[in-house]
Amino acid sequence: MENFVRRFEYVVGKTPDKTALVCGDDRLTYRQLDELSSKIAARLIRNGAEKEKIYPIVLRRSNMYIAAIIGVLKSGAAYSPLSAAYPKDRVEYIKKDSGADLIIDDDFLDGIGDEQLPQALPEISMQDAAVAIYTSGSTGNPKGIIHDHFSFTSTVVRQLEVGCGADDVQMSVTPFSFAISSCDIMTSLWAGAQIHILTDEQRKDIAFIDEYIDTHGITSSVISPQLLKRLPVRKSTLRLINSGGERISGVYSPYAAIKNAYGLSELLSIALTFELDKAYDNTPIGKPLAGYKAYIVDSSGRQAADGEEGELCISGTMARGYINLPELTAKVFTDNPFSEDDTDKRLLHTGDIAKKDENGNIIYVNRKDWMVKVNGQRVEMGEVEVVLSKVEGVTNAVVKSFTDDNGQTYICGYYTAKQRLSDRQIREELARSLPSYMIPRFIVRVDEFPLTPNGKLDRNALAQPKPEDFAIEYRAAQSDEEKLVCKAFERLLGLERVGVDDDFFCAWRRLYKERYASGAAARLQCNSKADI
Repeated sequence: MENFVRRFEYVVGKTPDKTALVCGDDRLTYRQLDELSSKIAARLIRNGAEKEKIYPIVLRRSNMYIAAIIGVLKSGAAYSPLSAAYPKDRVEYIKKDSGADLIIDDDFLDGIGDEQLPQALPEISMQDAAVAIYTSGSTGNPKGIIHDHFSFTSTVVRQLEVGCGADDVQMSVTPFSFAISSCDIMTSLWAGAQIHILTDEQRKDIAFIDEYIDTHGITSSVISPQLLKRLPVRKSTLRLINSGGERISGVYSPYAAIKNAYGLSELLSIALTFELDKAYDNTPIGKPLAGYKAYIVDSSGRQAADGEEGELCISGTMARGYINLPELTAKVFTDNPFSEDDTDKRLLHTGDIAKKDENGNIIYVNRKDWMVKVNGQRVEMGEVEVVLSKVEGVTNAVVKSFTDDNGQTYICGYYTAKQRLSDRQIREELARSLPSYMIPRFIVRVDEFPLTPNGKLDRNALAQPKPEDFAIEYRAAQSDEEKLVCKAFERLLGLERVGVDDDFFCAWRRLYKERYASGAAARLQCNSKADI
């Protein structure tokens, strides 16, 4: 099996002038992407890049980000995809934990166009480190998962089964820090396809995405379940959508193949898939792709019968293990007692509870522990709890997940303190260490935590917050734009005062409860367009 760098060189030689990447007005052909990534590799090599070194990439979503990934691989080192929105403390921790001596950011790449091309690139072994994915960890810090080139290349090749071909036009909307995101792009480059990268602002705009698909003839994309619920998948050029990362429910379209793709960072990308034939309350995650085997294991360590619940365990190509966490590696990656040949000697314990239906498809049931996925991103309750408990004035903290009326998972932070703390202060403290998706939607002070008869924390007794009863600390508008928007909502909802942090949906529920619960027929009206 050839490694990605060699395959990329082949594609460049075959279609040098074909457009590889598009991000806004910035376009790169395969030849230009090859030259840019080689210059990045040259700079890395000049700065001491070598095998087994890890380089975190902290850039905004752009063509340069993808060039940086390829440049790191060309240098012989491994890349770690991070988000430019990550807090500084989180980036610094990952840098230290991974042993990185530099970060690939805008400063490092300044003037990269003037860099000389390398005389030669190092030979790459399939056993060399290729990528390190950092996810939420239960100790209060993120944990790194390291994959070698064999795992990386196997994943890319395997994704061709559910990905795109040379004639496809792919749209990238998922964060590059997702394991599936960068691997999906690498798969498309392996195939020689064209990839359109949407910026952080564009990828959150449903109307923009819908129009972009038509305007640019998009044929395939990875789209999160929550985004997919809001996207009108209608008749267009779009033929394939890979979704997943959390439960998919109430989604279907006859106009495009929608696949529920199950994978973990420990597997780097997709391991099981199921193509939707209708809308499901809980869409199956399907059956393993070639090269993987899936087992449902009961509490006694035996394979569960069909229909019985147990932990989902997977064998096949996977990560080496966790960085600097040998005990966790030994716990999660074990010898496979069900092994039939040399290809499945190791078993990954996913921590997901699942079962098989009558057709042999696997159905996700729940998490074995308290890890959840918020908008497709892994969140360990323990990590958020540790950070919340360190906030000055907090004496104890518990974090719990809930599901809202739209089926979206969110987390709520509960804390004890001698006095109620400023919600803004807590969020500012959390933002120094946690990415935005890990900051609780609601933060609630309680007098004490409920306990079981055995004196242990009773998480089930922690009630789900009611948004309409949740007070938001008032913060006045400052800019002209903020004042205009706040004034519009004051008029629209008939409120005396609206601040920049107020939640429209909380306010609307409160007004509905007050004005319409008794059956009043009055309606909220705007006198004219000028009112809004």
